[in-house]
Amino acid sequence: MWRSRPEGLIRDGVDRGEFRTSDSYVTIIQILVVIDGLGAHANTDTGDRPEAVTRMAVSTAERELGLESGTLMDHAGALGVSRTVVRRAPGTDDTTAAGPGD
Repeated sequence: MWRSRPEGLIRDGVDRGEFRTSDSYVTIIQILVVIDGLGAHANTDTGDRPEAVTRMAVSTAERELGLESGTLMDHAGALGVSRTVVRRAPGTDDTTAAGPGD
């Protein structure tokens, strides 16, 4: 499910002409590998992260889906999604916010 659901979304996007990829399975694996790698990197690196690194998952997805650079962030902005991520621990009022570059 963790791979087949997003792969289906990619296939749907290709069918609608929104994405361009010849192999949705390979595309989702590439995107997921970058996300996993960034997770590992975040847990081992305490230094500053260059913008190219913080955008790596988005830029990989844009490239592999045949989208112009900035398309996904522009779409997120149009939906009212900010770069700040707030997570609430279950059963608590504690939140942590990730600022730009986090």
